[in-house]
Amino acid sequence: MTRTTATPTDHNRFDTLFEHAPFSMQLLDPQGRTLRVNKAWLALWQLEGDADFLRWILTDYNILSDPQLEAKGILPLLRRAFAGETVSLPAICYDPAEMGRHGRKRWLRARAHPVRAEDGSVAEVMLIHEDVSEEMRAQEAAKLSEMRLKQLVSAIPQLAWMADPDGDVHWYNERWYAYTGTTLQQLRQEGWRIVHDPRVLPEVVARWEHSIATGEPFEMTVPIRGQDGRFRPFYTLVAPLKDDDGRVLQWFGTNTDVTALHEAQASLRIAEERLRLATEAGSVGIWEVDLATGEGTWSREAMAILGTSRSAYSMADWAEIVDARDRQAAAQAWIEAIERGVPYDTEFRTHTKGADGQDRWVLSRGKVERDAQGRPLRGLGVALDITELRRSQNALIESERRLRAADERKNEFLAMLAHELRNPLAPIRNALHILRSNGGEARRREQMLSLMERQTAHMVRLVDDLLEVSRITQGKIHLGKELVDLCQVVREAAETASSWREAGPLELALDLPEAPVLLQADPVRLAQIMGNLLHNACKYTPPQGHVRVQLGRDGAWAQLRVVDDGAGIPADMLERVFELFTQVPRPQARAQGGLGIGLALVRTLVELHGGRVWADSAGIGQGTTVTLRLPLALPGQDEPGAAAAEATPDAALCRRILVVDDNQDAADTLAMMLRLEGSEVRIAYDGEQALALAEAFLPQVVLLDIGLPGISGHETAQRMRRQPWGRQAVLVALTGWGQAEDRRLAIRSGFDAHMAKPADPAQLLALLSSLLEGRGL
Repeated sequence: MTRTTATPTDHNRFDTLFEHAPFSMQLLDPQGRTLRVNKAWLALWQLEGDADFLRWILTDYNILSDPQLEAKGILPLLRRAFAGETVSLPAICYDPAEMGRHGRKRWLRARAHPVRAEDGSVAEVMLIHEDVSEEMRAQEAAKLSEMRLKQLVSAIPQLAWMADPDGDVHWYNERWYAYTGTTLQQLRQEGWRIVHDPRVLPEVVARWEHSIATGEPFEMTVPIRGQDGRFRPFYTLVAPLKDDDGRVLQWFGTNTDVTALHEAQASLRIAEERLRLATEAGSVGIWEVDLATGEGTWSREAMAILGTSRSAYSMADWAEIVDARDRQAAAQAWIEAIERGVPYDTEFRTHTKGADGQDRWVLSRGKVERDAQGRPLRGLGVALDITELRRSQNALIESERRLRAADERKNEFLAMLAHELRNPLAPIRNALHILRSNGGEARRREQMLSLMERQTAHMVRLVDDLLEVSRITQGKIHLGKELVDLCQVVREAAETASSWREAGPLELALDLPEAPVLLQADPVRLAQIMGNLLHNACKYTPPQGHVRVQLGRDGAWAQLRVVDDGAGIPADMLERVFELFTQVPRPQARAQGGLGIGLALVRTLVELHGGRVWADSAGIGQGTTVTLRLPLALPGQDEPGAAAAEATPDAALCRRILVVDDNQDAADTLAMMLRLEGSEVRIAYDGEQALALAEAFLPQVVLLDIGLPGISGHETAQRMRRQPWGRQAVLVALTGWGQAEDRRLAIRSGFDAHMAKPADPAQLLALLSSLLEGRGL
């Protein structure tokens, strides 16, 4: 725009147009000062009647130093207009409060036009404003609406997405990403087609393109791949969002997982097919009755189901077919069908039993047909044999009952386990206190040491029983069978039983045959069986009571009975006492202790030997007899050899021994014991320290824990074996990890042997003597 020489008429015309223009106009000089404004400008800026502020605008205000425009990044654009360039200024929110005035906020968009002089310089700048508040509010509302829509869509259980009018998807909800395992970047690069089944994709694309072209909704069930690689059916519905002219603005799509529906439909189809086949095969009976005469007919199938040989019947005959226990309910259902018009639907037992002697259940359904006046004419229906369904339902109910009982036993077991593990700790702690307070009295010290030894043995037995349960549940019990004299096993178990009875004396009698009772069995497991039976009998027999073991032969079987006159067992518990974690509920049961494991182990081990075990009792307080039968060894098998004498430790185990354990108390006490045997002992509390000590000490024996801080016991053993001194040294894993796999791993790591904690000192010394002798050390 260029200013030229104008006539007075031109000036008047410009003034009129400027003043009465319907849009806001502000004329600025080259320095940014306001020369004049029109009425629309005054109205837009809410300055009508404010002469003082208008005077300030026309005299002191400079638009090129306006802080609002500076803060909102407008001044650099505006300066371009003062440099001679027509500039469109973006919409900004103008707040009168920032200039110390009252008024509402407005969104304004402007265009700056430079007015050039005849010499080409910028003489003036015309600033034209447009109030776009409604437009901006509409945009903000649209953004807010879209944000709320996305939040809402993110909360729905379906996969959801939005697409542009041309079908390009620009947004997916979180459930889409969670199910498909894709990312937005991946979908932008590869597209939504990557999650569709290639076999169905061409049809999906064709139908989607048709919807885009026509604006029609898209509806189809398609397989979509999840992040696990499986395709699942999804009902897909895509709806267009259109403007008032019918143009598509956006597509909104949802994918609903209908796997369960498809499975249900498939199950329904299978059920319908089964029903058809069942009807064809004669498993569905049809019945009909004339309500005027009370006479009816049964099909052959109905006769078989109802257990009758007559095809025609009266209502009295029908009543006789129904078992007396269900007759009233079945009759009431028929009366309601006639009087109230409800469907006839009832289940009943028949008067005849099945081939197995059990009740036969029938489901009978039908309806009453009526005349135009609503009077009942006849009944028509079907009869189905639902005996197996009823049995399944009863079995399910019984299974649920057993599960609840098992859960209760589990909770009781955990409580008993905590109780049983705490019980030995109390006397051990008390004994330690007594030893500290009165350690010099030899007799008292021996008493306390004996007590601690018994309680420790009790804890070891608890842990061993739990490990046995683990082996049983994993099917890892294997028998090492040999020829064994059961008489000798009983005698040894009886000798051990004396150490279990602390509540008071009782009489333990053995009634054994003179000749050996030979079995082909695992001697260790037989000892475990006898130990558990005697332990239970002694535990539940009061002081001055009697326990008797009777052994004899019964044909090809050895029969052993453990008889006590103790607490007894109620009749309903005689079978259950052999179930895992089951104990007889009695007031003193908790005081007697135990985890309900022993008899379960006995039954499993007896059955593994081909035998059986059971309990008899006249009731609470009447004593118990446990009987077990085991197959005798076949004739001609070798006599059992004398048991190998237990290895005994050297009187003085004078060796260099390195003890490695991060449990300092365990390491220190083990070292004390070995020094008492005459050994020279060093102690390390981790693997690195052990390797450093061993280089100077050159141990002949290393007792090494597995779970060490830093490097493990396995790695420590492997590094020791690589040293010259370590190739001949005896390495024993002494650890709390005692499963079979732990033993195999220890041997693979270079250990000569594996012992589970807490190791019996005599057994440990015997093992070391044997290993050293075999190594020639």
